[in-house]
Amino acid sequence: MKKLIDERGLLFGRISVVDILAVLVVLLLGVMVYTRFFSGGEADISDTGSVRVEYEMRISGVRQFTVDAIKPGDAVYESENGTALGTVTDVRTESAVKKVETADGRVVLAENPGYYDIWLTLSADCSESGGRYYIGGTFELLPNAECTIRTLYAATTGRIVSVNE
Repeated sequence: MKKLIDERGLLFGRISVVDILAVLVVLLLGVMVYTRFFSGGEADISDTGSVRVEYEMRISGVRQFTVDAIKPGDAVYESENGTALGTVTDVRTESAVKKVETADGRVVLAENPGYYDIWLTLSADCSESGGRYYIGGTFELLPNAECTIRTLYAATTGRIVSVNE
C-alpha cells in the first residue's frame, strides 16, 4: 500500500505539499485583488437624479454679529472647497448655554451671556445615490457631520442636525 505522503514530503509521491500551499496562497491573493478592485461598487449604486432636500444645521456659541449676518435667502458655501451647500430658508436663534461647575461640585447648564445658538434650515438640490444625499457630487449630507461654512458676511462652523427630503 502506497503512503499519502512519502519520506521525501511528496503527496502521492509526485507533488510537493509546499508547492500546493504556494499555489493556494497565490489563488487567494488573486481573488482578494479581484473582489477589492474589480467587483461590486459601481453596480450597487443607482443615481436617482436631482432631489430637493431640506436640512437643519446648528451653529453653537456665536456672537450677535454672526446672528445678524445670516438671513433667509443667503447662499451658504462650504469653506474649504467652495461647494454651494444650499440656501437659507429659515433662521432661529436662542441663547447659548455652557456647562458650569457650581460651588458644591455639580455641573449644570447655564446661559452664556452674549453668545447665541443659530438653527438654520437650508434647502439644496442634491443627488441621491444608494439612499444617501450628495451636494455637488462630493459633499454628503450626514446628521452630526460638522462643516465650516461661509455666507456673504459670515464664516463659522456648524453641525448638521437632520436631513429631510
